[in-house]
Amino acid sequence: MPVVVKIVVFLLWVNFLPPLANLIWRERLANPVDGGLLWFDKRPIFGPNKTIRGIIVSILGGSAVFPLLGLAWWLASSAALLAMAGDLLSSFIKRRFNLSSGTTVIALDQIFESLFPLLSLSFFMSLTVAQLISILLCFIPVSYLGSYFWNYITYRPPQGNYPRLIRSPVRFREWRSCHTPLARWQEGHVRH
Repeated sequence: MPVVVKIVVFLLWVNFLPPLANLIWRERLANPVDGGLLWFDKRPIFGPNKTIRGIIVSILGGSAVFPLLGLAWWLASSAALLAMAGDLLSSFIKRRFNLSSGTTVIALDQIFESLFPLLSLSFFMSLTVAQLISILLCFIPVSYLGSYFWNYITYRPPQGNYPRLIRSPVRFREWRSCHTPLARWQEGHVRH
C-alpha cells in the first residue's frame, strides 16, 4: 500500500474515533476538554463536543494501528495527539467566529488535524512535499464528505410530527436497519 494511502487512512481513523466513541458511550465519561469554561469573549474555549474521552480514544486508536505506518507505537500515538491538537485549534477558531459546536467548515475542520501530524510524520518517514500535498488533497475532501455523511445519519432532525427526541445511536440503528444491502442480507438470512 502506498505511503500516501496509509497516512490518509491513519488520519481518517484517528479523527473518526472520537465521534464513534460518542456514539457508543453517549454521555459517559464525556468531560469537555475546556471544562465548560469561557474565553475572554464569553464564548466556550472549545465547546462541549471536544472531550477528554475523545482525545484518549484517538491516541489509543492511533497507537493500536502503528504497524500501518511502519513506525514505533509512540510515534503513531504522538501523531494522533497532534491530530487532536489540530482539531482543538479548529474548534477554538470556530468559537471565536461564534460558530456553534458541531458546525462544519470545509478546510478549517480538516487542515490543522491533518497538517500537524503530517509535519511530525514527515520527519520520521521522509515524506516529500508532493506526498504531503497529495495527502492533504486526499484527506480534506474525504474527511469532509465522511463527516457530512456521519452527521446526516446520526444528527439529522426527525420529521416534524415525530413523537420523541431521537439520539444519535438510535438514528444510526434506524439507518442501519433500513439500509438496502443489509435488508437484503437479513431477508436471505431469515429464509434459511
